[in-house]
Amino acid sequence: MSKYYNFYGKKIPLNYYLRKNFSTMIYSSLATLSLSL
Repeated sequence: MSKYYNFYGKKIPLNYYLRKNFSTMIYSSLATLSLSL
């Protein structure tokens, strides 16, 4: 399981995690902008 998690952790973040992190960063920045306005 440890090896599978390592492999899974190296394969996925490049596409899924990075894209999800980017989208959450955009949404949070938009929310803070609307709150400050």
